[in-house]
This record gives sequence, C-alpha cells and structure tokens, in this order.
Amino acid sequence: MAVESSVDLDDYSWRPSKAIKAPVKFAKAYGKPRLVANKGDHSILSVDVNNATDYGFSVLELTQWLGHMNGINAFSFVLGAAPDVMRRKLRSELTIVDSCEGDDLCHMGPFEMSIVESKGKAEVLCDSSN
Repeated sequence: MAVESSVDLDDYSWRPSKAIKAPVKFAKAYGKPRLVANKGDHSILSVDVNNATDYGFSVLELTQWLGHMNGINAFSFVLGAAPDVMRRKLRSELTIVDSCEGDDLCHMGPFEMSIVESKGKAEVLCDSSN
C-alpha cells in the first residue's frame, strides 16, 4: 500500500492524494485520505479502513504525522479493541525487532511503539522521528 502526499511549500502543509494506491484486492478497504490537521510544524493525514484485521482485531483507521521539513514522522493504527485487551494480546504474540541493529546505513529506527486509548479503542503509535 502506498499513501502518496505532497507538500505545499507556501504553508508547509502536507496534502493527501485523492486515493490510496493499493493492490486491487485491498483497494476497497481504504476510504478517502484526508488532512486532519496542520499543526504548524507537522501535518496529520488519516484514512479510514474497512474489512481489515490484525492480530484478530478490526483495523479502523491509519494515521501519519509528517513533519514540515523537520524530521517529524510517525504513524498509528486504531484497532477495534480496548487498550488493555490489545496490550495483553500483543505481549503474548508480538516480537519487536530493531530493524537497524548492526546496520550502519539504516535511516529509520529504532522507533518507539506505544498503545494508547483513542475513543475507547486501542491506538498503536509508532514514532520514527529523527
């Protein structure tokens, strides 16, 4: 899946593309990308997700924070589960691997991952800002 966006240099705001580029079998799962906010130093882009699951939980939304030429970069996904249920599931099944370990050419990572509550659902945040 590719979420394309462009930056407007007049106001340093990222603009989402009109559609998500995804393999045909996944294309119907994504809603229309939208600009949620321009916070001055970064923009927040988001897209709703339908009929998708991860670790047995429904995936409801994908969000990305894009810095205005300053290194801010993060993404998140909202799952249809309470945060405490999600934490128990991830602790029992998920292994976090540092993809940059021993790699001098790695430009992303390691990143922080946390699970927070978003409107009663679990939101998994991954911050790879540099």
